[in-house]
Amino acid sequence: MKPRVNNERVIEIGITLRSIGIIGAKYFESLDPQMDIARELVSKCSNNALYLLALNSLVSYSLTMRGEIFWKEFSKYVLLRCREIESFHDIVKIVKEFTMIYNRYLLNQKIRRLDRIMHCKDIVNYINNVKLVELRNYIAKCLDSDPDSKTIVFSIKMIYYGLRALGYDYTLPFDIPIPVDRRVARISSTSGVIECESLKPCNIEYVLHYPKIIIKAWNEIGKTSSIPPLHIDAIIWYFGGFSNATNRNEILNAIDRRLIDYFGIEKIRELINNLFYQL
Repeated sequence: MKPRVNNERVIEIGITLRSIGIIGAKYFESLDPQMDIARELVSKCSNNALYLLALNSLVSYSLTMRGEIFWKEFSKYVLLRCREIESFHDIVKIVKEFTMIYNRYLLNQKIRRLDRIMHCKDIVNYINNVKLVELRNYIAKCLDSDPDSKTIVFSIKMIYYGLRALGYDYTLPFDIPIPVDRRVARISSTSGVIECESLKPCNIEYVLHYPKIIIKAWNEIGKTSSIPPLHIDAIIWYFGGFSNATNRNEILNAIDRRLIDYFGIEKIRELINNLFYQL
């Protein structure tokens, strides 16, 4: 039997997130290590950082190292080569070279994807005009892929991080869903927004086979909270890092002090209680 959305839990989590609002969600984003990468690239590569972030995101799957390490290596590699960039072709070339060194699992598949992107030069215009919904659909068409697929949605998130690093206070549209990865699947399960027959919480590998159900749940949470789903992702990503915790107090004791200072300990406790409802 397929997992199902627990609408009561969706409403409860939506109400909790509504109390921190879009400004609170953006504060979580400001602490995201991937935001630090965006800042580093923007500081040296200026607007080219947006295209670099987008393209590397599109091949950021089946990694052989932790995501945080992967993006740090990408930043170090690119920062030495920013001055070489004169065209979109150069950007694809840099990402391809990095992929061949640091992202070799399913390498041929990833190189083919970058080769296809080479012919999708309107990406630059969509990014420059901040037409992110249209960009998502354009990339999906170029790659013959689902617009809701993890890497395509993730590329939009990284472009948005680049825009923030450039100083734009931009709010993402509700049309773009959350990128479903292991952390999102895990929090979807521990929070109780996704239920499985007789399993509490659901098996993560099982849930990952049903990304559309997870997307549906967080889209509804987005509506209830008035926070676009892709902004909620940074909150889920942060708390998803506590997957090995055995109880909620353990998580509370390990929370970044900056979050407690910003939100207050009771609000953080409420988030933990809701996102780890099944723990």
